[in-house]
Amino acid sequence: MSVWHQGVSFLRHLAVAGDAHAVHSPFVFDLYRRAEAAAKPWLRQAWHPDAALAFEVAAEWKAIEAERKRLRASREVIEIQDLGAGSQVDGARRRAVGGIARSGLLPASWCRRLAALRAALPPGPVLELGTSLGITTAYLASVQPASKVYTLEGCAATLAQAEAVWGRLGLQGHIYPTLGNIDDTLASVLPQGPFAMVVLDANHRAEAVLRYFEAILPHLHPQGCVVVDDIYWTPDMTAGWRALQRHAQVRQWVDLYRQGWLFARANQAAEGFVLRALG
Repeated sequence: MSVWHQGVSFLRHLAVAGDAHAVHSPFVFDLYRRAEAAAKPWLRQAWHPDAALAFEVAAEWKAIEAERKRLRASREVIEIQDLGAGSQVDGARRRAVGGIARSGLLPASWCRRLAALRAALPPGPVLELGTSLGITTAYLASVQPASKVYTLEGCAATLAQAEAVWGRLGLQGHIYPTLGNIDDTLASVLPQGPFAMVVLDANHRAEAVLRYFEAILPHLHPQGCVVVDDIYWTPDMTAGWRALQRHAQVRQWVDLYRQGWLFARANQAAEGFVLRALG
């Protein structure tokens, strides 16, 4: 059912999605332009106004991708504790790290989009719900080293893998992980806000995503962004995404099929954009 839902949703998305010319909000236009530039390797430095800094960060991204490659090749087997909606690829409790890396990590182009979005947002800490193997976390920490990334993960074995990744990349001093059920640990991290950016990539159930969003809103920077991953993963997740679009405090939203971006910018006319983000 979910694979069918994803395919039909993708075709519907393609039928209505526009590009930068479809965006009449200068704020959203700038964010989308930067994100798409970062996603394309041959335009990698166009996502940041400081070309020298962008070049330096792009070098860090190569190191992160080397870690992804190492993880994908790993045959180490770990015990998985999945407190969310589970995997559609492999629901086994004992899984190879390489299999998790191949099926569960956010693709490089989407990591670069998130990094560019984070760089364009105000200074401040980042909150990530769902660490997995730490690759997305590393990207988020790479663009503004002075800011902190708080990341929450429910599985001790995957978090241990992530911490090893950050150590090899020299990023562990900028990343603050919390282990445990996010339902229990989220409240302890929220006082670290206001957060410039929040990434929801944990419990892929509409009820949980909506609950997390309500809890995070009071701790979101006025110009900040909440990113919801896998918005067309299941019919339930899509229903949750639709509910977030209608939320009274959401003023702007961007639907990129893989992800949704939400903004609660006061005094902003309510508007939404369905945009292409291929590759």
